[in-house]
Amino acid sequence: GRIDALYRKHRLNVILAITLGYALIYTCRLALGVVKKPLIDAGVFSPTDLGLIGSALFYTYAIGKLTNGFLADHANMKRFLAFSFLVSALVNVTMGFTTALWSAVLLWGVNGWFQSFGAPGGVVAMSAWYSNSERGRMYGIWSTAHSMGEGLTFLVVGSVVAWLGWRWGFFGPGLI
Repeated sequence: GRIDALYRKHRLNVILAITLGYALIYTCRLALGVVKKPLIDAGVFSPTDLGLIGSALFYTYAIGKLTNGFLADHANMKRFLAFSFLVSALVNVTMGFTTALWSAVLLWGVNGWFQSFGAPGGVVAMSAWYSNSERGRMYGIWSTAHSMGEGLTFLVVGSVVAWLGWRWGFFGPGLI
């Protein structure tokens, strides 16, 4: 009885950690969208520059989702996800200091690559902890992370940018 209760509690903690972790790291993917106008207004980047920077994330994210899915099948999920989330956070903090176009393109591409660890890693972690009959429900819970991450980005990060400036649109998600 007591062991079963601990096991159920631990499984609940797993889905909460995967969901909340993915929601928080999602803010590191969407930060650029919040700071585009302030970057243009400050004369840091042009709309074309921002298109290059944003494209770097999407291309590396797309390729990474394919390749990192294979890696996730054979990785230690704690290390795999923690490392990728840490790198993404560090890239965001570094972006807050970056005003050189090609540095920003490279950094945002690296962010896309490490962001692509999240979805495959989350699915592999759920597969390890939940049976086939539970996965639909758990996937449903986990899939709310996208919306939570968007809400946090546009509400919290947007407010921080309005209050402290564009650099904090990167610093905030990275530090969180």
